[in-house]
Parts: sequence; structure tokens; C-alpha cells
Amino acid sequence: MKARYFILIALGFIASNSFAQSKSSTPSISQMVALSWEINVPSGNEGVITETSLSGGRFEYRKFFTNELSAGFGISLSSVEQFFGTHTYEKPDGSMAVTTDMVRQALVLPMTITGHWYPSLGFKLLKPYIGIGLGAQYASQDVFYNIYVINNSDWGFVARPELGTLVLFGENIGGLASVSYNYSTNKVDQLNISSMKQVSFNIGLVFNVD
Repeated sequence: MKARYFILIALGFIASNSFAQSKSSTPSISQMVALSWEINVPSGNEGVITETSLSGGRFEYRKFFTNELSAGFGISLSSVEQFFGTHTYEKPDGSMAVTTDMVRQALVLPMTITGHWYPSLGFKLLKPYIGIGLGAQYASQDVFYNIYVINNSDWGFVARPELGTLVLFGENIGGLASVSYNYSTNKVDQLNISSMKQVSFNIGLVFNVD
């Protein structure tokens, strides 16, 4: 019995000592990849979809030139389906109208070149950052109503300002949490939609690939 208590105390001492050592040194990163779950919340009610998408993911690569600056690229993919109740819809030119319910599906694929700044705030395990992503976004929207269907897909310009932090667990692995605002010029002429806006939340893992 005494030996069991001794082993537990020894293990607790080793674990606490290892944690203290990990807090005393900040892991360095020169190249990283990140995989994250992305939640997209539409901003405004003028888009094809007004419902939050939980089916999203993101891949990122960043190259650190200094402790405070990095550049890289990111690719996201998300999809969502939403049901709308009975409503009267008119063509943009007013030549036809139909009263029906509707199902809308959307898939978006933004691809951006990114830059991030990491201000020195004195945190040991956290590395907060401000970033921006600029690039192109592919969007596919399918609208089903009555016996009609609208299939629309196009490319648009996308801008993605971002605020987040890296969480440095160790030398080779960490975490990521961020929020960004995505604006793109993708449009659907049949529904008088000229842009797509959404707020994205990301939670994921970071891997040091030095």
C-alpha cells in the first residue's frame, strides 16, 4: 500500500515538473500546417443561405520569416442545405412569378494567400495574431422550387481578415482558434444576390514541420 502511494506521488511530481518546464520555454515554429474545423455563420439575410454551416474544414500552411511575421496559403471547404417555407418568387425582369417552398444547397471553396502578424504580448503558451487572406472563391448554389431548379456556380474575389491565436503545446504540436470575416463577390443573378458574406470560426491542430 505504501509503495502504491509512493509511486503515485512520484508520478505526480514528474508530471508537475514536466509541465513547469514546458511553461518556462516557448516552443519555436518556422513552418507549420494547420487542420481545423470551420463553422460558417452567414452575415446578413441577402445570401442564398441564412443558416449556419457546421460541415466545414480548413487547411493552412504558414512560413515564419521572423517571430512576428508569416506568410502562406489556406484552403477551406464548407457545405450546407436549408429549407425555406412558401413564398412568392419573381424573376429579376418581372416576367414570371411562382409561389412555392424552396430547398437551397450551397458549397463554397475559398483559396487565399495569407499573411499574419504576431505581436509580442509576453504570453508563453499563446501566440495571438492578426491576419489577412486574399484570393479566389468557388461557389456552387443549387435552388430547388416546385418543378424548377436553379444551378449556379462561379468564381469570385474573396477577402478574409482574421483574428486568432496559436496555442503552443510543445515543439511539434499545438492548437489554433480564430474568427474571420469572409467577403466574396460570388453572385446569383436569379435571386438578385451580388456577394457572399459570412463569419467563420476555426478550431484545430497545428503541426510544426521544420
